[in-house]
Amino acid sequence: MIVKNRVISGDYSGCYVMNVMGTINIFGDGIRPVPVDRQSVLSYGVLGYDLKASGLSWFVFLTTAALASINPLFAPVALITLASIFNNNIRTVRIIFCDGKYSLMKLDGRTHKRIERNLYK
Repeated sequence: MIVKNRVISGDYSGCYVMNVMGTINIFGDGIRPVPVDRQSVLSYGVLGYDLKASGLSWFVFLTTAALASINPLFAPVALITLASIFNNNIRTVRIIFCDGKYSLMKLDGRTHKRIERNLYK
């Protein structure tokens, strides 16, 4: 089971991390949504990357790459398949909030990019 877009440890443990209209928030039972932006984050760091690609994804990529070597029309399909494999990696992120609370999160690529845009724009 892949845990993504969840807080796995810290003060908001078990809460979900969601993108709501361009803003990343932490949602959970009994708490107000906590925004993850420049005003609320004191420290941010990426601790690691986990590549979670299934065997079926690699099989589809290798099959389309083999077909692309025979017929060049399959080359874009092979590249899109390869990009989707590497876009599904999971990042482990540590965030310390301005109020002293901290969280360790597992995020997918899209949510991670949105957090970085909100913090460093």
